[in-house]
Amino acid sequence: MALEFRAKNQQLRTSCINVLLSLIKTLCQSLQDISIDDLGQTEQVLTFLQNSGFKVDWLERKLEEVKEKKIQEHIGKSRMQGLEEDLKVFKKKCSDIEALLEKEKEELKGLKQKCSDIEALLEKEKGKVLAAAARTPLTFDDIL
Repeated sequence: MALEFRAKNQQLRTSCINVLLSLIKTLCQSLQDISIDDLGQTEQVLTFLQNSGFKVDWLERKLEEVKEKKIQEHIGKSRMQGLEEDLKVFKKKCSDIEALLEKEKEELKGLKQKCSDIEALLEKEKGKVLAAAARTPLTFDDIL
């Protein structure tokens, strides 16, 4: 891993190893705890380590893997937010339609009552007409 690492200064070597360990710890964090900015900085640190002589191809592959997972997570969250917004819109439409349906039901109930009232009135009028028709016809004397 550090075959071509050229630093002779022990403090510099220790610092580079600490940077490497910090990079590994960062990549071991859960996707929720690591940001896209963190991954960008991690990429810069990885480039620094490569330029310092560290062979970290394996870590570069791991970083790409984590970045891909983070991107997929971000896409999933965006899709989920979109679906949640769509759901809100559809629930609102359902609620509006249900309210309209209730209003229409009330109107229908009122119209049915009016029909019933008119039917009763019609039957009453039919009775009067039939009763009047059943009476004996008027004679000439009744009229004069």
